[in-house]
Amino acid sequence: MAIVEDEAIILRSLRFRETSRIVIALMPRFGKVHLLAKGAREVKSRFGASLEFLTRARVVFYLKKTRELHLMNSAAVEEAYLGLLTRPRDYHLACAAAEFVDRVLADEDPHPEVYQALAAFLDARNQEPDAGGPDGGLRGLQLRIAAKLGYAPQLENCARCGRALDPPGVFDVAGGGAICRRCQPEGEALPLSSATLARLRLLLADQPEDAVRDATTDRQVGRVVEAFLRYHMTGYQGLRSLKCFADWRQIDGA
Repeated sequence: MAIVEDEAIILRSLRFRETSRIVIALMPRFGKVHLLAKGAREVKSRFGASLEFLTRARVVFYLKKTRELHLMNSAAVEEAYLGLLTRPRDYHLACAAAEFVDRVLADEDPHPEVYQALAAFLDARNQEPDAGGPDGGLRGLQLRIAAKLGYAPQLENCARCGRALDPPGVFDVAGGGAICRRCQPEGEALPLSSATLARLRLLLADQPEDAVRDATTDRQVGRVVEAFLRYHMTGYQGLRSLKCFADWRQIDGA
């Protein structure tokens, strides 16, 4: 057993017995880790607010390779993301980002680049309200994380024959990419305009998008990303947070 320290983003925090919590935290060095915080629910807990959902904290815990649940020693808040609590749209999107990472990452499989991508997304949602279009940059984050885990869609050339996509045909979900008009998809095929293909390339490369938004393109991008993730990423079958977001937008009239 070793006592270790790392930065962490709290993905989930669950009640455990009368006074404790089990925390699922994402860390750059140790990946997604399950931690037992004894006494965390007591009024005068030494953990304070450091274990709240979406908090970024500095944590110290006892790492034992033979266990799946590690004992937490201490934690201190580094960023509480309080701005999210005042803006329902950005809060729902931050929840969706955390839920996505929790679903697609295996336990204790470190991916520092995924941690940095999630932290950057939370920082942006906390500091730049209403930025990133209708989805606040969530679809781009999902694409880039999928790519970092080895599931990048083929967007530069035809996923079937390798020819140039000028103009594109459709997005071949099973084939994992755009195909030209000469090729036939294996199964489900989604509409793919030149504008949608260009937007997907920008999202995957994490490059600024055009200021002018097109609702049709936004819808196509969302359908392509969702279908691609559901087919190719084990354990991903959509996000409850996005359903809550859609319900909120309907109620709010957004």
